Amino acid sequence: MGSSAAPPSQGEDRTLALAREIRLHANELVCDMAAQPLPHPYTNARWAAMMILARASECLASIELLALHGQERDAAVLVVVLLELQYDVAYIAANLDRAAVWLAHAAEGRKPWSVRTLQEELYPTVSERQSHQANYQRFSMVKHSNPVAGTNSFPVAFALPTRSLDVRSSSPDVTIAYVFSAAVICAAIAAAAAPCMGPSQPAVATRLESVRALEAQLSREMERRMIEILVEGGAHGG
Repeated sequence: MGSSAAPPSQGEDRTLALAREIRLHANELVCDMAAQPLPHPYTNARWAAMMILARASECLASIELLALHGQERDAAVLVVVLLELQYDVAYIAANLDRAAVWLAHAAEGRKPWSVRTLQEELYPTVSERQSHQANYQRFSMVKHSNPVAGTNSFPVAFALPTRSLDVRSSSPDVTIAYVFSAAVICAAIAAAAAPCMGPSQPAVATRLESVRALEAQLSREMERRMIEILVEGGAHGG
């Protein structure tokens, strides 16, 4: 930790570069949270938030490396980890007393709260909850190597009863979409983690502004990329 955000190198994918910058700011935010002096004590919520944000940053770094090596499916697996971290920190941020439950959790076979419980609590609006559930399920199918996902889960897929064989190596466009999702989730984790440390501090507020600005740039880049793909597809189809 403690690294400063760096500009993209020549030829570097813009989405990957922005994801890296979000990750580096998340690292710095953990340091900012850890360095806050008294009278801001190390509460349970502060400890939990730092742990979750540090893990999210580490996870995003792994996704970046997997993307660079074209490992689409393994990148998707780690998006599940980020989603679960996002649910945990958002749930704690909504009631800081929950941090003690999270830190004291001792059951090895399960997490403090089920994903379904967190989704229901965090997203009371049916349409929003269903959207999150569908997104989580999509990535979970890859994580658990569910054959129903076909080549999203496997590079080679064989389907019954049609006895059809499908072969697909990693897609650069799909891989970058996973990087985008991961970076957006990491930014959301940073935003939820900050209030857990107590009264707002200038260093933390400044860092969050940088993360929000990078997230906006990332969204614009993905929009540009999607338009480019659609135009390309139309040209080939026409």
